[in-house]
Amino acid sequence: MARKRGTEPVTRGLEVQHCDLGQLSRFLGERIDAMVMARMKEAGLGDLRASHVRAMEQFGDRVHGAVDLAGHLGVSHARAWKVVHELAERGYIDFAPAPDERVRTVELSKRGLLAAAQIAALRAEVHGLIHARWGAGELASVRDSLAQALEGLGGRPGVRGAFVEARKVGPTFGPAVCAGGSSQSPMGSVPDMVPA
Repeated sequence: MARKRGTEPVTRGLEVQHCDLGQLSRFLGERIDAMVMARMKEAGLGDLRASHVRAMEQFGDRVHGAVDLAGHLGVSHARAWKVVHELAERGYIDFAPAPDERVRTVELSKRGLLAAAQIAALRAEVHGLIHARWGAGELASVRDSLAQALEGLGGRPGVRGAFVEARKVGPTFGPAVCAGGSSQSPMGSVPDMVPA
């Protein structure tokens, strides 16, 4: 019996051996993020979503306006303000005075700074599992190869941890910090995958 067009069985998932480099990289980033989010929930930070963590990673000890934050996150101003208001409602950020009263600026609150430090420790714990399994040398080699491959495709370090072509590619998924070595984030230098 012939199948009707469009009724082919749906594949439930890819086997690792059938994934290309981009898929494997994305899946690894998603798995690391999922493990960090699970540990955050266990640590009492279950009221934070991945979008909240990405936004918090952009703050550091700096004050930001929504326009800046939206640009760093690669989202619309409306989406950035939604995340800002959700974080403010939960007590993770405060609205800060700005030299120009037309601009509303935000910064991490004391609770936000404590949460950021806690998240950095949880992220380091997850990366420590990878480091313990494969060692610093092999991880550094893999990281360098990935960075070279992505740069070779015309990318640049993006805020969400992927290499993206400036303003030609929509939002990407993956770890929140760049694969570039260091981060100005209170979340620490995650890309090295070395426990802090």
